[in-house]
Amino acid sequence: MSDTTQILTRTFDAATPTRVRDYVDLLKPRVMSLVVFTGLVGVLIAPGRIHPFTAALAVCGFGLLAVFQFVAFPGQQFWRHFFLYQATLFSLHQFKIGLLVFAIMLAAPLLLAFDYLRRHPNRMILCYLVAAVLLGIVTIGKESAFIQYFYESFLLVSALVPALLLSRAKQGAASVEVVLLLAFGLVAGQWYTPPAPSAAAFAQNAAVQSYLRQNFPAGSRALGFREGDLLLAGLDTPFADLFQIELLSKRGVVPDDEMLAQIRRRWFSVIVLDFDLGTERDPTVLNYYLNEPARRAIAENYEISATLPVPSPEKLWEKDQFYIYVPRSEDAAKRDKENVQ
Repeated sequence: MSDTTQILTRTFDAATPTRVRDYVDLLKPRVMSLVVFTGLVGVLIAPGRIHPFTAALAVCGFGLLAVFQFVAFPGQQFWRHFFLYQATLFSLHQFKIGLLVFAIMLAAPLLLAFDYLRRHPNRMILCYLVAAVLLGIVTIGKESAFIQYFYESFLLVSALVPALLLSRAKQGAASVEVVLLLAFGLVAGQWYTPPAPSAAAFAQNAAVQSYLRQNFPAGSRALGFREGDLLLAGLDTPFADLFQIELLSKRGVVPDDEMLAQIRRRWFSVIVLDFDLGTERDPTVLNYYLNEPARRAIAENYEISATLPVPSPEKLWEKDQFYIYVPRSEDAAKRDKENVQ
């Protein structure tokens, strides 16, 4: 098994105690390494003498990366995994959508932010803003990427635009064009903003949680696309991010053999899907987060025990329902295989 496979498909028994490495995983080391790298570039290109405190930050940053590489993830080729993961998930279609969303939602506020920095030069903030925008544009092309890749840009804009309005007010200058551009950005943002969850959605979520808690003990091993629902019910999800695992497998980067073996062993107490493997025919739905071998393994070794409504904010398609799959009995599985043959 490759180092990348060990990172993405490492399995844990439900009784395994929490480890320091689990806490490190939550610190998003790959994301933080990118932040440190961006800061290092800013330090290197800055003119003049580097301040001792800045140099100390750079040294600490490299030290932190060394901890991730040699202590937290020993022998797992941390940097190789990071670049491999980023490069292999690129989608031109997703990149085009991301650029469209960026142009509609963020272009006008960014113009205002750069206008403030033109009037009140600040090289550090300018470098930070440019880096945030460029990194957002580069990473928005990944499969499953969302508008959160521009959060740092939004954070900076939310401070710079009010500063621009305040500075112009102090100078007695009219801010009509600023208000119009800001209004355009706010209106455009609503186009991509999902509605707030309704009371019915909360009730549907409560029903899902109630069923999972009543039928599966805390710590039971579970597999599903929406692992947040599973974790909220106290279940264990040894294979995190089913969508990414199957996508990398489909592209020949990371095999999903270990996960398939566990499915065939009926190792999971429950598998939660959005569709019925026996009746669904839409290839878009079938292949969105499960490859054909995984679908076949589930169909041969698991059966539907219940269906539940998917809370409306979580739906990918209007017809979505939660199909709760539980392990088949030995006799039923053997009978189904004979019928197929």
